[in-house]
Amino acid sequence: MDDANVPSLLSLPFLGFVSINDEIYRNTRELVLSLEENPYYFKGLAGEGVGGPHEGLKYIWPMAIIVRAITSNDDNEIMNCLTMLRDTTADTEFMHESFN
Repeated sequence: MDDANVPSLLSLPFLGFVSINDEIYRNTRELVLSLEENPYYFKGLAGEGVGGPHEGLKYIWPMAIIVRAITSNDDNEIMNCLTMLRDTTADTEFMHESFN
């Protein structure tokens, strides 16, 4: 599992520890963002992303979606992340710590 906050395995390039293109990081990223491999990766109607045991099952952290976007070099993935962030504010236009 990976934590939904920073620091996290997903955030390693953002923090300057590895390159986005590092093979070990790419493999780690694939595991972190996997429904099958990460018990704290959740997917629902409104979005998908990393959560954690401290927020309860099925709660996705926008922070992890942000980290996913800023550590990606895939324009489609980045746009999907931005769309999820925009669409998961419960019409408040404020980002929440987590959402179900």
